Amino acid sequence: MGGSGGGGSTNTAQFKPPDYALQGWTDYLNNASGLTQTPYQQYQGMQIAPINNAQVQGLQMTANLAGNDAPDYRTARAMNQLTAAGGFEDPYATIQTENAVNPFMGFSPMYGAVKDRAMGDVARAYQTGTAAQTDSAFNHAGAFHGGGHDAQIAANEYGLGSNLSNLSNQMDFNQWNQSAGLAQQAANNSLTAQTNDLNRASQGWQQERNRQVGALPLAMQAQQNDLNNAKALTGVGDVQRSYQQDMLNQYLNNYNQYMQYPYQQLDIFGNSLARASGNYGTNTSQSQQNYQANPYAGLLGAGLAAASMWG
Repeated sequence: MGGSGGGGSTNTAQFKPPDYALQGWTDYLNNASGLTQTPYQQYQGMQIAPINNAQVQGLQMTANLAGNDAPDYRTARAMNQLTAAGGFEDPYATIQTENAVNPFMGFSPMYGAVKDRAMGDVARAYQTGTAAQTDSAFNHAGAFHGGGHDAQIAANEYGLGSNLSNLSNQMDFNQWNQSAGLAQQAANNSLTAQTNDLNRASQGWQQERNRQVGALPLAMQAQQNDLNNAKALTGVGDVQRSYQQDMLNQYLNNYNQYMQYPYQQLDIFGNSLARASGNYGTNTSQSQQNYQANPYAGLLGAGLAAASMWG
């Protein structure tokens, strides 16, 4: 004799919020449905800050200096190149001095006139002195133009010629010595004067070259100053653009927060409903078991059969 269990059943769990929360859940679902049907709203504002005027000017200045250099910097570089190539040699270093000519040296017409005057004085002294005295003496002696008179005249004239020759030689010798001294003095004076002039000119040229070379670092520093100014101007533009980008980022964040606000509020509302409904809601369950054999009923039937046999 056997036994069997009854018909099967299934368990079903169901959450039923309290009555006071039913309207809240209805509103929650309606709001959620409305949010999910909202189309995507793209942000229409600017998101990347553009390059500003300060940056444009600073970058343009840098590009101009990099491509063309400043005028004084180009001049300084050209002068450096010429200096290195030996293009600024002292123009006064190779000038030759010239000796000045003294008009009183040598056998100049002036010297000839002086010499002629001196020799004329000697000849006139002879005519008025020696010759006149000789004629007078022989005339008183009654021997005028006699042999002795003529011999004396010849001797006197020979002496005159000797004197004139000696005077000429002495004057020429003195003139030679004086001319040599004058020439040497003129050469020394000319050399000293011209050397001083050349030294002053060379010194002035060197001073100007030193000023030019001294100005080279200033010109190059001016180029660097221009680059620093361009860099500073670009940096000012970077600060301005960074501030503008921060403002744009804040605008975007505000927009995102605005767009998220309904969802955040819905979450808060849903969480509040869940906590309220969970604490006071009703949970019901139903259970349904399927049919299955009862092992204890079989054992019970076997025991009753045995008892009747021994009965």
